[in-house]
Amino acid sequence: MYQEMLASVQRKIVYSLFLVPKEMLRKRSRRSHLVASHQNPAAPRNLRASAGDVPSIEKSRPHTSKKLPGRNDPCWCGSGKKYKNCHLRADQRQAA
Repeated sequence: MYQEMLASVQRKIVYSLFLVPKEMLRKRSRRSHLVASHQNPAAPRNLRASAGDVPSIEKSRPHTSKKLPGRNDPCWCGSGKKYKNCHLRADQRQAA
């Protein structure tokens, strides 16, 4: 009975180590396909060369909002109070 248990454990170990699930094989094949498609260094140059025919699009600047301190940080006004006890409510009203 002990020998049967050892044989069963050994089969399970061998099965889990040497038999790769199909999903893992699919992931590896996708990865190898992506790597193979990006190994051609001439491809990006060709795209840049043909981009001269397309009108340029003006880039918009990202919206930069004023960085406010955290609730428990010192207030930005320099009063020494916590931000939540000083200017938090006023800044929230101003933002709304």
